[in-house]
Amino acid sequence: MKLQFNLSFEDLIDLQKNVISKSKHHRKVKYILLSGFPISLLFLNLIFQTPVSLLTIGMILLWVIVFPTIYKKLTLSSTVRIMKKQNLSAVLGPTTMLLDEQGITRKTKNNQNFLAWDQFVVVREDEKHYYLYVSDVQGMIISKSALTDDRTKEAFQRYYDSYFVPLLEKQN
Repeated sequence: MKLQFNLSFEDLIDLQKNVISKSKHHRKVKYILLSGFPISLLFLNLIFQTPVSLLTIGMILLWVIVFPTIYKKLTLSSTVRIMKKQNLSAVLGPTTMLLDEQGITRKTKNNQNFLAWDQFVVVREDEKHYYLYVSDVQGMIISKSALTDDRTKEAFQRYYDSYFVPLLEKQN
């Protein structure tokens, strides 16, 4: 089966948003940072033998409420800034995905690689993409815009049911 689509910088940003909001790595980092500030404040109160004030409690509550949103925005902003400095020509542009019984071959103007079905560990999707992850933070994008007609949609659905549904069941 052959899928063709144009992979854009916005598609990569969507992948990064998905990674930041759903990966185990970012969940761990977020909770470490989320808990680090309140623990530090309470530890400082303990060291200086001062009682915990309403100001300290207020700062901790504000941090717990605001930090998750700030984390996502700052992490995405930092990632986008780094991506803009990189040469992404091997990834962006016209993309062809060949799906067969062994796995997926991805071809771009400057690159070709193959991933066997058993290399994928997580599958996620949003309204515009399928994200096929080979690790918690590294994945491949299939644009849903490539599913242009009923025959293509049915063929993709067979691969999806055969190879991705078992991954989804393992995830849950």
